[in-house]
Amino acid sequence: MLAPITSNRAIYLGRTSTIDAAGFAIALNGPIFLEALNGAALFSGNTRASGGSWSVTPTMLTIDASTVLSGAGTISMPTTVNGRVSPGNSPGPLNFASTLTFGADAILDLEIDGTGTGSGAGSYDRILTNGTLTVAGTLQAQLRGISGSANNNHTPAIGQSYVIAQSAQGVTGSFKGMVQPASGLLAGSRLDALYTDRAITLYAVPTSYRQLQSFGISLQANQLSTAGSLDALRPVPGVRTSASITGALAQIYSLGADKITTQLDHLAGTGYGDALLSVLDANRLTGNLIGEQTAVRRGDVVASDNSVVELGGLTFWTSGAGSRFKADNVGQTAFRTVGIQGMVGVDKRFGEDLVGGFALSYGRSTVYSPALGSLIDIDQQAVTAYVGWANDGVYVDGRAGIGFDHYSSTRSLFGIAQSARGSGNGVNFAASSKVGYRYEPLEQFYLMPEAALELNSADRGRLTETQAGAVALNVEGKSMTSLRTKMGLRVEGASDIGGGTMLSFSLQGHWVHELGDRIATTQASFVEASTSTMLVTSVFRDTDVASLSGGLNLALSKKFSFWARYSSDVGKFTNTQTGSAGLRYAW
Repeated sequence: MLAPITSNRAIYLGRTSTIDAAGFAIALNGPIFLEALNGAALFSGNTRASGGSWSVTPTMLTIDASTVLSGAGTISMPTTVNGRVSPGNSPGPLNFASTLTFGADAILDLEIDGTGTGSGAGSYDRILTNGTLTVAGTLQAQLRGISGSANNNHTPAIGQSYVIAQSAQGVTGSFKGMVQPASGLLAGSRLDALYTDRAITLYAVPTSYRQLQSFGISLQANQLSTAGSLDALRPVPGVRTSASITGALAQIYSLGADKITTQLDHLAGTGYGDALLSVLDANRLTGNLIGEQTAVRRGDVVASDNSVVELGGLTFWTSGAGSRFKADNVGQTAFRTVGIQGMVGVDKRFGEDLVGGFALSYGRSTVYSPALGSLIDIDQQAVTAYVGWANDGVYVDGRAGIGFDHYSSTRSLFGIAQSARGSGNGVNFAASSKVGYRYEPLEQFYLMPEAALELNSADRGRLTETQAGAVALNVEGKSMTSLRTKMGLRVEGASDIGGGTMLSFSLQGHWVHELGDRIATTQASFVEASTSTMLVTSVFRDTDVASLSGGLNLALSKKFSFWARYSSDVGKFTNTQTGSAGLRYAW
């Protein structure tokens, strides 16, 4: 052709014939029939190429840069677009019986008037291909100023999605970017595109998950930090990202605005900080169990004669304990801990005033957050050496131990179907010293003012979660140290109930003050956004708590006794309850 042309007549294209506009505008408004396709029409419905140059051969339709391919119908042959594609009859679907390829400067222009998948008012534009869809160029969307049959009042809610392209043979390539609608979006929102093997979907999402004020949402510090990492995981609008990121974001993007804060809470790994705090609690439980044994060995009334062996004698003992911990802070994530512990020990009297020994322990703690579906099991093995000295009413106890911890975690991710699983190891150290004075105002009744200093530390190594795709966490290693002072009073008494059996009791009340770490932080990153670190804070502990406990000892013979004890640490935000029991045998 040597000039622009307009025709309303039918055109028949032979097997070796071509139409080539040679750069001139061409408007062929009549049907075009292709012998190469057994006489099938090139365009069906009201599909047309207009406004510029295009060409067709027996094997390929090519839309040049100045041309718009539009309408609602079917294009029956492989198509390459270097210009603009505007699907639908304002709006609606445009079908391709074969392949569709977008050039580097092509534009896919979408009208979105609602969520319907038909044509006209309340629907949105779609591309449907039977062959492979290869995308490139620019994606742009329009919500207002849509011509023809349209309402022009659709405003996408957060979480709304639109499947704008589907291909029976797969979607390859990526748009280089996206032009957002000039108007019609909610303030603080945008459209993002996600690609799967056979489709491209637009989602209405926040422009930034850190800035949700437009939706009436205020974020707490943990949520802000996690939102920053989530923003770093997101691709540039319109650009393809990895399959694993797509899988995670598709589920997050589908959430309404009212569910975003809950999702952010679930993505954060606060449970790992909670677990460190629980290791410190387990260390204290070990110390309390051993503390009762040293009280027995120095000859307190609770022991009775059966457990105070002669010089050089040995005492073997075993104990078991169960504990519950509850922490609730306003503005933070609450958690609970349930623990069990078993311990065996042996000690020897080295002199009239000195007893020493060691104990082996195994414990398991389950740390869980009911609101988050986060659960971490901690298995602990420890060895502890202890010593007790008493003379003229003054007594001093001490212990030191080391333990090894294994963490196994499962975290629910709320809107994401998968659960994150983690496994890691750590070590812990514990030491304490206590000094007191034993005063007997009445026969078989004792008052013992005492003070103690307790040091407990826990160190967890770095771990990487699995089974959660792109939002699994790289969790950095973390250490915590607790240094607590205890001051209070112990009261003991005993009674001979006959038959060689003695029943004794003890009561304790202490004020406990924390000098060390009260807050555990977790530093982590998504495995596919490792350069963006989130720092989240676990529940903080009370600076001061009241520690109360009581116990009974039943001496059944000269060598055998049974004991049981209950204790509770009560603070403003935290509460720990522990029950323990055990056996002693001396010879």
